[in-house]
Amino acid sequence: ISHNTALIITSNTDFIFRDFLNIEKVRFFQTGNVGIGVNATDSGYKLDVNGTSRVQKINISAIPTSSSGLVTGDVWNDAGTLKIV
Repeated sequence: ISHNTALIITSNTDFIFRDFLNIEKVRFFQTGNVGIGVNATDSGYKLDVNGTSRVQKINISAIPTSSSGLVTGDVWNDAGTLKIV
């Protein structure tokens, strides 16, 4: 594939990458969400990773300023201090 070529895959179902043992590794859901190491159910998150992740740089925005309505594991901003429900 040259640098001027796009790889386009069209599917009416989820797009799944499996290893040579047929174990699912990555799934691109019809919704556009991506699951890595998760089961076949779309969690509703844009990226859902089951396992340890390494992120070199992250920018988090639009963090709620109240814990109201959040569930365990959600993050919120309490006057400049990040807190986890």
